[in-house]
Amino acid sequence: MFGIGLQELFIILVIALLILGPDKLPDLARAIGKGIGEFRRATNELKDSINSDDELRELKNNLSRAKDEMTTMIREETKDIDVDAVSRSLAEGTFFKDGEENPEGAPPESVTTADAGESEEPVAVESEAGSLEESSAADDKIVKNLS
Repeated sequence: MFGIGLQELFIILVIALLILGPDKLPDLARAIGKGIGEFRRATNELKDSINSDDELRELKNNLSRAKDEMTTMIREETKDIDVDAVSRSLAEGTFFKDGEENPEGAPPESVTTADAGESEEPVAVESEAGSLEESSAADDKIVKNLS
């Protein structure tokens, strides 16, 4: 340990005993032990911090690669889309009127109870931003009409 042999260590302890006295030597040894323990804990925390930084850096790199792959994939799939024509048809309201009444993925505008054999009273279907209570009441109405 630090190139100190047993004889040198013994001489250091004797000198410390003569300088500090027998009363303060145990307190000094305790303080040195606590200091060494705190130093070890701080060293371990630093090592853990460095390891977690490396893990975060690796995760960030993985996410960046995935983002680049997705961007490339989206660009390849959408390169043939005529953006001007799509924006014009959306502005004119004719985007979904090219032969399909309700294309896949488009929300229905309304649901009628006529399907259940009752009156033609329309029941609005709420969007995701709509009220849960209102859509629940509409669902209850439809279920009652089916019974």
